[in-house]
Amino acid sequence: MACWASVAVSAQLIVNPNGNVAVKSEETPLSALSVNGEGLARGEMSVTSNGRDPVIVERSGTPENYDWGHAVEANNLVVPSIFNVGVRGNAHSIEGISGGRAYGVYGTAGNTSDGYNYGVFGSLLGTKKGAGIYGTCNINNGKYIGGRYAGYFDGNVHVNGELTTNTLVFNVRDDMDSIVIPPIIGGGDIFRPTSASKDEGEASIAEKLASLTVLQYQWKSSRTAASANAIEGDTASVETSALPLNSQAYTKKHYGISVDGLREAFPDLVYEDQEGNPCINYIEMIPLLVHCIGELKAEVARLETIASGKANMQKAPASTGMEESTAVVAALGQNEPNPFTENTEIAYVLPDNVRSAALYIYDMNGAQVDAFPITGGGAGTVTVEGGRLEAGMYLYSLIADGKVIDTKRMILTK
Repeated sequence: MACWASVAVSAQLIVNPNGNVAVKSEETPLSALSVNGEGLARGEMSVTSNGRDPVIVERSGTPENYDWGHAVEANNLVVPSIFNVGVRGNAHSIEGISGGRAYGVYGTAGNTSDGYNYGVFGSLLGTKKGAGIYGTCNINNGKYIGGRYAGYFDGNVHVNGELTTNTLVFNVRDDMDSIVIPPIIGGGDIFRPTSASKDEGEASIAEKLASLTVLQYQWKSSRTAASANAIEGDTASVETSALPLNSQAYTKKHYGISVDGLREAFPDLVYEDQEGNPCINYIEMIPLLVHCIGELKAEVARLETIASGKANMQKAPASTGMEESTAVVAALGQNEPNPFTENTEIAYVLPDNVRSAALYIYDMNGAQVDAFPITGGGAGTVTVEGGRLEAGMYLYSLIADGKVIDTKRMILTK
């Protein structure tokens, strides 16, 4: 009893009448065990420190049954409540300072079995939606996640190094207002395959791409976690502020491909997420576009070859008999300017004995979109007004007395 009284007098240990114990403190302990202060009434144990590490735990030796060896283990047997946390780590300055570094949770691991060292390990248990690791740049307590993910990031993600994925897919959002953009160039039988592996009757890649429907859409509004998706019993209202790039995304127009047409033309480019929502692999559409360019170039070259051959067959000889005069040869010039936005001029030359001639304009499907009758021989020009056509690439031909003189390309931009 004398020893106990001595300890109590020196204020090293105080036992409160309610059973709470204070160590190195003269204050009435609020926690069951309080060190260097009164503690917190909501905590069973509280350690307060100024300048020293409050708690240091070190373990060594082989764990029992050669199983899990924990330096610190915290189990939270969850009952109905809003926020349930296993371990919480805070490292921040209330007023803000200009130096130092802060780590809310700092984890290191290494030098064990190769390939099984994790600085931080997160796992999603059960069958309900969520994420093993959730990261955000906003001050919030999380948001609704519509699937099961190993990691979920609410904000910009920067990778300083290589990013490896199995495939890159983009979700078709369910909160967008979309309209169909009329295609500039539609499908047609003008395209020819460049691959020898194409089956008879199968559409070429260019034909399939031309058949797709382009959508223009805008996102409706920013979604928040405080919605009908909140779990039952969750009374927390969590507002998530949009990041600068996200805010711009809600005010700008976006462009995409209709899933239905893509699924029919290229089914391997359409995926489904965990909720069955369609996703499009836009990344792997790039090789198809490159191949399509090759198909179009081959077809244009074929058409130019045919047109050039027909034009050469119509050329008159340079002289007749002993005369020194040169006969006029029909010719078609390249439009100027090219490409053009408003108007462009096409020069031509026709012999005087031509009975009928005209300049015809065709789209890339071979359909005639305009015609300009020409009367009389000699040199002349035809002016094409850009306002009469849609933006795109066109072919124009000079036809005299039913024969194709020449065919060239022109491009209209808007």
